[in-house]
Amino acid sequence: MFELHYEYLCSAGWREEKVKRLENYEQLDDLMAECREKGWIIKENPICQDCERFPQNCPGTRNHIWTGCVNRKVREKE
Repeated sequence: MFELHYEYLCSAGWREEKVKRLENYEQLDDLMAECREKGWIIKENPICQDCERFPQNCPGTRNHIWTGCVNRKVREKE
């Protein structure tokens, strides 16, 4: 099972976050295409946000259930 977190512009005019649970990659790809088509913002997995390799050397993961990565290098705080 996969989860995709995304933000969309609600009818009140602010951005809301939604989560969809999907059974397979085909559903995931379809939802990602819908998000791009409608201008929704896909939220990458939080483990990728502070990784030194993301996004230059690694595209990150779309799977929000995934909690570990063997290639992850934590970005040093400046």
